[in-house]
Amino acid sequence: MSSHHIVRDEQEPAVLITEIKKAYWPYIQQLLGWVPTVLVFEECVDEVLLTGIKIDVVLCREDHLSALKERLMGQQPIQFVLKTNEDAISIAVDYLVDKAYKGVNIFGGFDEQQSIAINERITAIWYDKSYRYILSKNAQFQKWMMKDHALCLKSIVDSQSYEFVNVEKGKDDYCYFCSNDGIVTIRSNANFWMGERLP
Repeated sequence: MSSHHIVRDEQEPAVLITEIKKAYWPYIQQLLGWVPTVLVFEECVDEVLLTGIKIDVVLCREDHLSALKERLMGQQPIQFVLKTNEDAISIAVDYLVDKAYKGVNIFGGFDEQQSIAINERITAIWYDKSYRYILSKNAQFQKWMMKDHALCLKSIVDSQSYEFVNVEKGKDDYCYFCSNDGIVTIRSNANFWMGERLP
């Protein structure tokens, strides 16, 4: 992955890296083709630098700021956003909303309830562990999939009910898979997070 030094458009979703997993890198690499603004938690800085990615914003503790500024001199221009006792992902979203970004791809840190609050402020797609999550629209999800493609549903209200077409239940709670090649349809009485297993 090469560095990017192009003026960015805030209409392009940003990339927020909160943790490092091998499965994430192909998707980060794809997103870098659109030259997004890249935000990184300080814990991930060293591994991100090894890939050659240009870091635009680092979220860090105040007592680590001076050392990080020295280490990242070669990444200029770069901004630093201080993490406080508040949730760091929410602080990153505050930054993006203030800068008029409309969307963000977040790697790690997915939580169903917190994610709903964030999605009310900015359109977020979450990559967490082995799944990519998007919030359903109008309590429905529909997409062509291959047989046995793994799915994971995350409810956001109590007593949430679902209707399935071309979907079978897996062994674990909230885990499903596509029955046959074709359109998968999932409907519910409220919006839900739809997770697709990463290859």
